[in-house]
Amino acid sequence: MSEKNTATIEDLCKKVKRGASSFYLKEGTSALKVIRHANITETGAIDFASIEPVLARESERTRDNLLKEGDIVISLRGPAKVAVVPKEGEGFAFSAEFAALEIDSGRIRPELIAGYLRLPQIRAYLEEKGQGRTLRSINIGDILDLTVTIPDNDAQNRLAELLETAAEERAVVLREQKRLDDLEAAALTNHLGGF
Repeated sequence: MSEKNTATIEDLCKKVKRGASSFYLKEGTSALKVIRHANITETGAIDFASIEPVLARESERTRDNLLKEGDIVISLRGPAKVAVVPKEGEGFAFSAEFAALEIDSGRIRPELIAGYLRLPQIRAYLEEKGQGRTLRSINIGDILDLTVTIPDNDAQNRLAELLETAAEERAVVLREQKRLDDLEAAALTNHLGGF
């Protein structure tokens, strides 16, 4: 039996990037587009149309942590949000509620790591290890310590196709859920009254 090719997420990272705190994102002179919690959809897509530039302070920390295509943005606080940055997001900053992982795409496709980090059981594990009573904070070290098996290239391609299909199906389900919610709300408020 052959030995499995495994690595920690830290071993698969070229760089771990830190989000910019509110101190850097106000009263500055440099226009910067900043990804925040509200800009990432339930399906893990970044809603670029909702991102407004802010006047940020010039700093080495902000410049060093600008996003590149393929980076994974993951929330460390609040609702679980994980997104892979498309080409359109290159050069954007992100708020301190996130960390970003620059994955070595020569070893593993970033979208596979993002999909893995979106799994409810992985998020629950990370939140269990996290700190805080009501709103748990996830420690970036706990994410980096996770060990994953690295599939061969063919398996990675098949998994990426599966994730893409699942994301498309999930978007359809969410649209249908919203449509049903709207129909229900319209019927009830029409007959019972509303605010």
